[in-house]
Amino acid sequence: MRKPLWILVCWLFGVSPLLGNDGGSPEAVQGYLDLSHWDFEQDGALTLRGDWSFHWQELFRPNTQQPNPPESKTFRKIPGFWNHPDAAGLSFPAHGYATYHLRIKSPGKWKQWALEVGPFYTAAEVHVNGEPLFTAGKVGPSAEQSEHSMRTGLITFHSEREYQDIVIVMSNFDHFKAGFGRMRFGPATVLIPERDNLRTLYYIALGAIAFMGLYHFGLFLLRRNEPSPLHLASYCLVNSAFTLISCGLVFDFFPNFNGEVWWKLFFATWYLGYTTFSKFAQSLFPKEFSPKFVTISNVLGIGGALFVIIFPFRIGGESAIVFQIFGLFHFAYMAYAVIKAHRRGRPHALVFISGSFIFFVMVTYDVLAAEGIIDSPPRSCFGLATFFLFQSYTLAARFSKAFTDLAVKEAEITELNSSLERKVEEKTRDIRSILVSIKQGIFMIKRTDDQRVAVHVDHSQFLESMFKTKRIADQDALELMFQNANITQEQKDITRSVIEASLGEAFFAFDVNSENLIKEYTVTSKNHELEIWEVDWTPVLHANQTIDKILVSLRDVTNLRQLQDEAVQRQKELEYISEIVNVSASNFDIFIRMCRGFLEENRRLISSNIKRNIEILKILFINMHTIKGNARGYQFRKMTGILHDAEQYYAELLNSEHVEWDQGKLLEDLQRVQDVIEKYAYINDVKLGRKIHENQVLIERQVVAERIDSLNLLDTSVLSIKDRGIIEETKSTFKNVFYSSALDVLEDILGESERLARDLKKDKPLVSIADPGISLTQEGQELFRLIFTHIVRNSLDHGIEVPDERIRKGKRPSGHIELKLDEKDGMLMVQYQDDGRGLNLAYLKELGFMRDLFGKALKPSREEIANLIFVAGLSTSASLSEISGRGVGMDAVKRYISQLGGSIRIILQPQVGDETSWSQFSLEIKLPQSLYSKAAAPLKAV
Repeated sequence: MRKPLWILVCWLFGVSPLLGNDGGSPEAVQGYLDLSHWDFEQDGALTLRGDWSFHWQELFRPNTQQPNPPESKTFRKIPGFWNHPDAAGLSFPAHGYATYHLRIKSPGKWKQWALEVGPFYTAAEVHVNGEPLFTAGKVGPSAEQSEHSMRTGLITFHSEREYQDIVIVMSNFDHFKAGFGRMRFGPATVLIPERDNLRTLYYIALGAIAFMGLYHFGLFLLRRNEPSPLHLASYCLVNSAFTLISCGLVFDFFPNFNGEVWWKLFFATWYLGYTTFSKFAQSLFPKEFSPKFVTISNVLGIGGALFVIIFPFRIGGESAIVFQIFGLFHFAYMAYAVIKAHRRGRPHALVFISGSFIFFVMVTYDVLAAEGIIDSPPRSCFGLATFFLFQSYTLAARFSKAFTDLAVKEAEITELNSSLERKVEEKTRDIRSILVSIKQGIFMIKRTDDQRVAVHVDHSQFLESMFKTKRIADQDALELMFQNANITQEQKDITRSVIEASLGEAFFAFDVNSENLIKEYTVTSKNHELEIWEVDWTPVLHANQTIDKILVSLRDVTNLRQLQDEAVQRQKELEYISEIVNVSASNFDIFIRMCRGFLEENRRLISSNIKRNIEILKILFINMHTIKGNARGYQFRKMTGILHDAEQYYAELLNSEHVEWDQGKLLEDLQRVQDVIEKYAYINDVKLGRKIHENQVLIERQVVAERIDSLNLLDTSVLSIKDRGIIEETKSTFKNVFYSSALDVLEDILGESERLARDLKKDKPLVSIADPGISLTQEGQELFRLIFTHIVRNSLDHGIEVPDERIRKGKRPSGHIELKLDEKDGMLMVQYQDDGRGLNLAYLKELGFMRDLFGKALKPSREEIANLIFVAGLSTSASLSEISGRGVGMDAVKRYISQLGGSIRIILQPQVGDETSWSQFSLEIKLPQSLYSKAAAPLKAV
């Protein structure tokens, strides 16, 4: 803490006063400056401050006839800029030209004078007492005739006059500031030594900065794992260039240095300073400086530098205000991060912030001077030198610590070397102990004097049991390894070639050929059993980085592979189980029996037809489509892909005469479907133990059903209470075995609607079921599952709209499905409808005419059009998907119902509009009494 404070005190009270300030010097009033009482010997030269006469849009060049411009009523304060408002709020455009004039009353004792001028930021000519003594750039009344410059200079002139007239002619068409800053005046014997002393300080600061940059770059070359010296060197060198430019020292070497290039270099080195500073700060305190902060600094710094280099100064110079603001944020974040580092106890954080503070103060001086707020020569180079001095101390301390750590490490290495032989002996003994006890074949392959590839003397004892011999050392390694291997001679030769080509060569020779080495092979044991051996090949490098030996590791992984295979098999079974357990045992049993029935029918039809038969194809297609629909409803994913492939071939045969009827392929596809279904059944029955034994009592189902119906005919009212109870209990017992509630069956089927709606991006529909107490036989249950799987799918896919469309139509977002069951005239009546868009009669009519389905009818009725949904292969779906689009659903529904003696018809709601409009409808299904039974139960709605 004390060192940085002492350096700061020395700076503020030592070097800084040498720069001068002229705080009490007289100022010009209305273009006149009285220095007759100024003691140059005591107080030194002074900065010309105050009001100069100002002539806007006039280029007055003095001559012997008219040495001074005419009197002006306009005055501008210098240092200052004519485009900045004065005390009265008056300002002029930045781009233009003007003439300044100042009359100085000087002491009579001095005859030889000096005037330190520039930089002007613009083009300027300086005339003293009517003589042109200095030119910067080219002054002209237009942008084409003017050329700006940043040239500085020292003018000396002899004058015995009482009054000294200074006229400055200026033009500006490039810079965003127009005017000039600090201009020093005094006797030559006073001003020149002051100027030389200041420039000497500049050169000292510049040399110190450049030397520190080169020094730390050399440190980085000696210790490249420490990046902070490189970043500090980069920061030093960038700021060396900045100091050379900003302090005007470049004009000492190149008096006519181009003004445009000067500005580009000034801004580029300024902006790059943010980038190099951020990298250096992060290298010192990586945990406190955010990578995002460094990235932003890099992007702004490098991007800004490229911007000012690429574009002309009149455009690039506008970026200065952005980087002045960014500089404030930059310093604020740096202070925050370093203070945080200091609080966390990071070494030298306080040194860093102290040097940065001095640099910031000096930069603030320069910014205020550049804006004309204060009078001060450039000071930032001295702040930079001080900052770099502080950071050199930090890096020196780090290197000192590194050398201290190195000394400690050297002591540890010395201690390690002193006990190395003992440790080597211990390690060797440990390794030999491992080679004796390890249950793995380990050995090294070496090249012998006679150029063989042999086994090294050091090897694991387990090799003797693997190769069934005690003669291991110096044997041909590959002959020993592959003596009972089940590999080809070509594989042996390739392995030998790789090994021989690698020994004695660089690692690259082994690396490029290692893929050709055998990694695993099988051997036949004396018991004629197969064993699986796994091989690892690892090159052992010599001191000269060539391959000296090759370490081989042999492992018997037979049991491991068996366990892996079992694990894979169990994983697959778990995937099947995860699908099966989501379906009740009874439903799964019904599904399997349905699949077997359909597959048996398909097998019989395929086997009995060696040629294409359209009617047979329709049956095959409907059966497979029904199995697929139910499998998808139960989410049997491992089944649906195989079913889809089989169904796809049926569809191709139906739709194209060019597809050949391949009886062999049809049977193969069918067998694949059979295999996967039986796989599901096996896991359900054996692994899960959920097999349902249908015939525990060897009585035909039909016989029992007939007996239950006979009991229903009895008039139990004439029986005693006891006898009536026995009969009712018997009826109830058998009914629960052979019948299921229609309500339960429908709820189970419609429960899949939520998943289906989600697949179609629709809301789960509301389902209402009115049931007067209907019970279904086993056959009735299977029929319900077959037909309502298709019907519900069609409602959700074709009928019920997506939520947005329903809302636009004034409907609730989710659809509504209604089912009503009733018994009438000895038949089960089922009415089904949804509140979707209905049937697209226009599209159906178009399809009907396209396929010539109306016969001679030129104007079919609405009912005739609607009944087309029962035609095989006709679909109102515009696209084909796994859910619908093949024109199978309602055709299959009608076929299943008709096979069991039932019927289905479509009932259209009254016509609204013409016959081609959409029409709401309901389905009426009639089923025979053999499929159901009615109990005395009240109406129930869900």
